[in-house]
Amino acid sequence: MTRDELKTIIVAISRAYPKLFGAPDKELVDLWFMMMEDIAYSEAQTAVVAWIREEKYPPAISDICGKLYEYKNNSRISGDEAFQLVRQAVRRYGYCSPGEARDFLGEEIWSVVERYGWDYFCTYETDNVTTVQAQFARLWDHLEEKKHRYAVQSPNIQARIESMRPQSLPPCLEEKNTRRSEK
Repeated sequence: MTRDELKTIIVAISRAYPKLFGAPDKELVDLWFMMMEDIAYSEAQTAVVAWIREEKYPPAISDICGKLYEYKNNSRISGDEAFQLVRQAVRRYGYCSPGEARDFLGEEIWSVVERYGWDYFCTYETDNVTTVQAQFARLWDHLEEKKHRYAVQSPNIQARIESMRPQSLPPCLEEKNTRRSEK
């Protein structure tokens, strides 16, 4: 998005919320441009128009980025829906076929299943289904929120975040990973 396109968006917000969002000055435009230059103008414009039609208060930069993430990822399933797929996989493939269950569930759901272990879902007591579902859904939703927070960052910020992450595990975790892979 260009600076002029961004100014058009900021002017629209300031006119829609005249008492709450002041007239755009150079510092405001500079900040918004720095945060939103990697977003396509048409996408940002769509998110802002939708926001203005739905909300009483002006959007923050994070609101616009959040709207865009929502639009691009609206096919996401809830934790409860993901859990129902796990139950279906247990009924279809059972304890002895975790590979087939993994193929059926896909990597995202399987990554949550792995945290508990496939055998956990195959052997829990049926009277505990509500508790197990709640635990699964809570972890799923937490991981989805974490993914959302990362995805709304610009590619530059994502690269900087990645560069700040340690390249290796701490010794205590490295040892645990080594033992797990030996099994």
